[in-house]
Amino acid sequence: MTVLVLLLGAERYGVPTSQVREVIFHQDPTPVPRTPPFVLGVVNLRGQILPVVDLRARFGMPPEKPRYIVVLELGELSVGVTVDDVLGVEELREDEVEPPSRMLTTVDNQFLRGIVRQEDALLMVLDMNIGLLRPEEAAELADLRQGSQHV
Repeated sequence: MTVLVLLLGAERYGVPTSQVREVIFHQDPTPVPRTPPFVLGVVNLRGQILPVVDLRARFGMPPEKPRYIVVLELGELSVGVTVDDVLGVEELREDEVEPPSRMLTTVDNQFLRGIVRQEDALLMVLDMNIGLLRPEEAAELADLRQGSQHV
């Protein structure tokens, strides 16, 4: 499995590259009223309205100014997530990925596919399809894209 390695604070996360469309420099989203608190708003990405999720807020972490937006493809929905840094791409063997453990991470296990123990750190492997958005939140963001074509 190939993952894009992201940094949030001092913690490293891997997102399967099959879920990643592109990485862009952070731009301030246009706020949209009545969205969940972790949704920063929308950006216009080459004519496409892209909802942007504050990944730190979603994971219950303190706020920081992000450097990048990682554009994800979650089924029919494209969504951007803010991250502190992008470290590169790594190849992982499936047998390296251990089941998530509450003892090893501060992130809710609903976001984790598993954990990889590396030389001096842990890499938390995320599955954005299963944890980033509940079905009703995904539907709300899809509606947001539809209704925000003027941004």
